[in-house]
Amino acid sequence: MIRLSILCAAGAVSAALSVAPAVAETKIVLLYTGASSIASAYVAKDQHFFDKRGLDVELMITPNGSTIPAALVGASAQIGIPTPTVLLQANESGLDLVTVAGGEVFPTPTRMALMARPAAGIKGAADVSGKKIGVPGLNGVIDLMTRKWIKSSGGDPGQATFLEASIPAGPDMLQSGQVDAVASIDPFIQRIEAAKTAAVVGELNSIVPAGAYAVTYVATREWTKKNAAAVKEFHAALEEANAFAKDPKNLQSLRQSISTYTKLPMAVVETLPLPPNLDAANRPDGMRFWIDLALENKMISKAPDPATLFAP
Repeated sequence: MIRLSILCAAGAVSAALSVAPAVAETKIVLLYTGASSIASAYVAKDQHFFDKRGLDVELMITPNGSTIPAALVGASAQIGIPTPTVLLQANESGLDLVTVAGGEVFPTPTRMALMARPAAGIKGAADVSGKKIGVPGLNGVIDLMTRKWIKSSGGDPGQATFLEASIPAGPDMLQSGQVDAVASIDPFIQRIEAAKTAAVVGELNSIVPAGAYAVTYVATREWTKKNAAAVKEFHAALEEANAFAKDPKNLQSLRQSISTYTKLPMAVVETLPLPPNLDAANRPDGMRFWIDLALENKMISKAPDPATLFAP
């Protein structure tokens, strides 16, 4: 009887080992900025989709996405989630970063808008001349979206002064008169509107084509080559997380994960339009809009082949 129990136990261990993840506990520090657009990672962490694939993923928040490329090259993080324009600029400067998975794509339910304080006299794009506009990171996605919207709506972004204004600081900078307008996102748009500090003068989402990436998951090419199995498992975990996030019965769990990793109170997260338009697929065409926009704004000197921006 004892021998039978031992044999059964051995068989159970053998069976468990046979379905164990192919990747043996790969450690990954995932550097991110707090946004619902990367809910895939939050869900994969909380629902143990990373764990079951042998990935020990630590999520580490940073207030500034422009620092992510340096952290990846310095190996203080293995995967980061910069915006496409940050990725393009990093590679233009000689870094060799590639996308390992898609994040969120347009059209996104997350509202992005240019908001002007009443005293600024900005009713449309033509009124920005001589005005100070706050954007969350010069040369970032929202900065370029703002400039593109102004230009495509009859204004001249070259006649405005652009200043860095973090999204949380935007309302105070408007109220104090440090800026005449800010580019912001929900839920901060809702807060500014409720306080009547400023009003929306331009919807920035309108100028981005469907299928363009909002964010992607990025690593150094060298790391992806050395950890090809981990990259595959990471991608699979995000795919599973996306399926989970899109299931209506998991909406509360999704909100809880977003609250945990963005540090936003649940009362605020509950006002956000969810789920985000999550898509982990590697789609080179999703980079073309940003490449063209980066060239237009002289952020890069030549257009890379979009296919080279993705891990094999």
